[in-house]
Amino acid sequence: MKLYQVRKGQFVYYNNELHKVYGVKPMYKLSVHLIKLRDLSQHITKAADVEKYIPKELDSFIFNHKVYTLRNNRTPEEGDYILINNPDPDTLDHYSLNEIEVVETVDKKGVITSDANGIKHNEYLLMAPGRAPDSHRIDYKDMVNIEDDYSDENGSQTDGELSAKLGDIYKKRDSDVLFEAMVVAIKGQTVYLGGGFELSQEELMDTDKWEFQYNPFDNSDS
Repeated sequence: MKLYQVRKGQFVYYNNELHKVYGVKPMYKLSVHLIKLRDLSQHITKAADVEKYIPKELDSFIFNHKVYTLRNNRTPEEGDYILINNPDPDTLDHYSLNEIEVVETVDKKGVITSDANGIKHNEYLLMAPGRAPDSHRIDYKDMVNIEDDYSDENGSQTDGELSAKLGDIYKKRDSDVLFEAMVVAIKGQTVYLGGGFELSQEELMDTDKWEFQYNPFDNSDS
């Protein structure tokens, strides 16, 4: 893909796995910032290395170690996930393409999410738990040579599995002061950053607070 065709929120395949674009930084060589939907790990790459995919009803994929099937024939309930595939936000709403939000209340017109967005029923697909028998698996672009092993669909996570690794540099986003820090140690689910920061893996993966920049010791995306 050309860089000008890459947009925030798009589903794309990168290294054969399904990701979502969470940022495009045209000034950098590795300009496309991604989140792998399977485990929410962050990656950066070039536009030429991704291929766009438009999610549709009956697609199934793993999101944060659990499998879901996209549906539009069932009304969501409190606590359900929805994928906003047809965004048409009002002035006071703040959601965009392919955001995944949690339903808080439901009425005839639409849903209110835990992020206080009012979303009409024609703007989203329900993420129904489980992989429906008639679903289309989109976890991988090419299933050839991919083992049919979805042990993480039951929500389990490999002990010690982390998205961050030593040397990763993150920029703090929810601050008026520009601040970058390197991952200097990892112990269990706790990540230690240079400068004395100690935080959980979950907090570091919150893209509203931290943004992965690069790893000076990793040339895999060059």
